[in-house]
Amino acid sequence: MVRILLFGPLAERIGWREMDRDLSPTTTIEHILSDLGFTAEEHRTTTPMLDGRRCEVSEMLGDATELALLPPVSGG
Repeated sequence: MVRILLFGPLAERIGWREMDRDLSPTTTIEHILSDLGFTAEEHRTTTPMLDGRRCEVSEMLGDATELALLPPVSGG
């Protein structure tokens, strides 16, 4: 079981902030983004974190229990 956490505009667009899903350890983050309907730009700009560790979208879930998907941050 993996808890998926969405933040900011990602959560607003998808319609929820957290969800538990039963996913295979070989599932990639990119696959999850596609399943959630993320746009090509969101694939490029979202920062994924597995159990608090920044990772690439090509990474598999492995034995992670939490996937946080962070939108790009802007500021000045």
